[in-house]
Amino acid sequence: MGLRKNGRGLHFPCECVSVQRGYSDPWAAITQNKLLNDGTKERILNAVARQPRTIARLAAELGLSQPAIHTHVNDMLHSELLREATAWKKKHPAENFYEPNFPIVKNSDRLAFDPLCDEIAERMADIFESRLNELEQAMQQTGLLVGPNLFERGR
Repeated sequence: MGLRKNGRGLHFPCECVSVQRGYSDPWAAITQNKLLNDGTKERILNAVARQPRTIARLAAELGLSQPAIHTHVNDMLHSELLREATAWKKKHPAENFYEPNFPIVKNSDRLAFDPLCDEIAERMADIFESRLNELEQAMQQTGLLVGPNLFERGR
């Protein structure tokens, strides 16, 4: 947390705790704008994340009417949570398939990244530990050090 660039107000690490816009967490806007507020849209996202679906198919799977699903899908298209899936063949000209408008990382794919992410995290922790004394000295020079145990390392 720090002061904003214009010097007015605090800069929080996530929009989830601030009404200001422009942070890095893309899910914060979903929460702030209540885009998944009633559970139905989340159920739709989960369904289309597995495989693109039509409004009729979503209605049948979720046990809701097609007009209700249509309303939710339109809201989600407008908020850019969904998009029309172009890779699916239509059986009828008016038939549209919908899919998430963001990348979905499946567990099997995530497992390919885990070793690399773990190694990067360990290296960052090692760098932090190796520079901890310098960081503590810099903090003391700025007056930000609140107490003697801010960087307690189990000494």
